[in-house]
Amino acid sequence: MVGTRGRAVSALTPEGVVRIKGELWQAIAAVGPINPGEEITVVEQEGLTLTVARRNNADAKGTHQ
Repeated sequence: MVGTRGRAVSALTPEGVVRIKGELWQAIAAVGPINPGEEITVVEQEGLTLTVARRNNADAKGTHQ
């Protein structure tokens, strides 16, 4: 799941919901809040909870891929 892209469904402050490949997942923002509609990338998974970063932040850091 790490490296998979999706979109925030709710605000992640830091917890919220994201949509990935049509499925809803519980998620935690890795850095700062993420607004609904923003593109995200999964940087970590623990059980059924994903840690995600705003897409441009994840790309800039080369996060955990």
